[in-house]
Amino acid sequence: MQIQLVTGGAINERIFRIAKSAYTVTATITAASMSRGAPAIFAVGTIVNGGADGYSIQNADTQGQANNNLLIGVIHDYPDTSSARTGVWQPEDVGLVQCYGVADVYMGIATKTDTLAQGLLLSPNTGSQFRTSLSPIYATGTVASSAVFTGLSGVAGLVVLARSLASQASETFTAKAFVRCM
Repeated sequence: MQIQLVTGGAINERIFRIAKSAYTVTATITAASMSRGAPAIFAVGTIVNGGADGYSIQNADTQGQANNNLLIGVIHDYPDTSSARTGVWQPEDVGLVQCYGVADVYMGIATKTDTLAQGLLLSPNTGSQFRTSLSPIYATGTVASSAVFTGLSGVAGLVVLARSLASQASETFTAKAFVRCM
């Protein structure tokens, strides 16, 4: 699904995909909590009956884990009957994940009161947050006078901080980012 929003004379293109929560209705809601602005990771392994099915999603794993390379975007919307729309994506419900454009929702960014500059790469972190990443590839040593490069798990989809953030007392920021996970 492609949506173009006209804002102040500019057209902002955003692309969404339909996804389903991979958690079963028997899962405890705290274990399966997914909310707006959280990373959406393709569900793999035993969380989905028979393995990956191509449309089910799960929470992100600990930062740096290979499963986070299956980032497909940012959770955008799902059925939510709470009055302030602050509920979580219920197990087995179907909703929308934004996979391209400036995020239409505020994303949770884990930090330790640091000032963050726009343009930083973000990678999925445990549960419902993103964390800054130094770079997608880094040198880990040398072999016969050549650098050995290793990929940083969790940056297969590109999420870039769209605005600088000043430090604050809280350990979690909410911010907008540019998403390209296609």
